[in-house]
Amino acid sequence: LTDYWDMCINLEWMMCGLLGQLPGQEDLVNGEVEIKLATSTRDLDLNQFYYPPDCWSGPCSTHYAVRDVFFAEVFVLYQLCASTRDRLFEVGVGTSFKC
Repeated sequence: LTDYWDMCINLEWMMCGLLGQLPGQEDLVNGEVEIKLATSTRDLDLNQFYYPPDCWSGPCSTHYAVRDVFFAEVFVLYQLCASTRDRLFEVGVGTSFKC
């Protein structure tokens, strides 16, 4: 892995996951890639996005909260997975999701 991270690297990992190309990712199921989320989308609380308890390297008015990354990931999945986006918000921890 790398010592450097940004949202572009995060997006690259997401795309590899959606394409079934991550190390250790299970084989395709019926020709579709399954991903598993470490955090439940069912429990997303927008108050945590708008009013985070703490932010990275400074005040929340000028810095992002670590939890913001998950909200960004869900937004990307929502945009990329148009045919299954309704099910995106039903995903529990460790539950498979097909894009």
